[in-house]
Amino acid sequence: MTADELKKRYRQLSDQELTRIALKDSKDLRPEALAIMKAEMQRRNLMAEASSGIEVQLKELSTQELLMYCDTIQSLPCPVCSKTTSKLNAILIGDVVSLFFITFYEKKLVIACPSCLKDKNQTAKIKSILFGWWGIGIITMFKALALNNTMSKQIDQPYPTSLLENFVIRNVGKIESYKNNPEQLEFMLKHPKV
Repeated sequence: MTADELKKRYRQLSDQELTRIALKDSKDLRPEALAIMKAEMQRRNLMAEASSGIEVQLKELSTQELLMYCDTIQSLPCPVCSKTTSKLNAILIGDVVSLFFITFYEKKLVIACPSCLKDKNQTAKIKSILFGWWGIGIITMFKALALNNTMSKQIDQPYPTSLLENFVIRNVGKIESYKNNPEQLEFMLKHPKV
């Protein structure tokens, strides 16, 4: 896209869409696209909230900074039970449902306290055993069970899982911008993306 096309495209975006791009995708933009996006955000008075989130994406996080952002996430209330007694962590859950020749396999990221992670993991195992073995889904069922068994071993670890670290790296712009807005962070944890 040319500079004029980018300006036109960014002007057509809503404030919410433009902020989402700024806080999630700034690191992937070409320098000229980033400059145009920043100018459009400045024009709309959106930079005050987003500038720190943009800048943190553009630099390499040190191990200490990564752990600091992980701690910010781990210290939030559990998005499932709302308790603050345990540090949050992240695992993947595999669910399989088969209906003869059709198999539905869903792998999703779950961020929660250890107790809720155990419940979600156990529920996924039971669901896959009960509904995943029909027809050709039996192979996928074993794949989901293997994933869930591997993930169950990571639930009680005291440090962030690699999945939580990856979540933080992908969302560091949002975390930085929303660090004083726990409601936004909690919403992000309820709807994590792999």
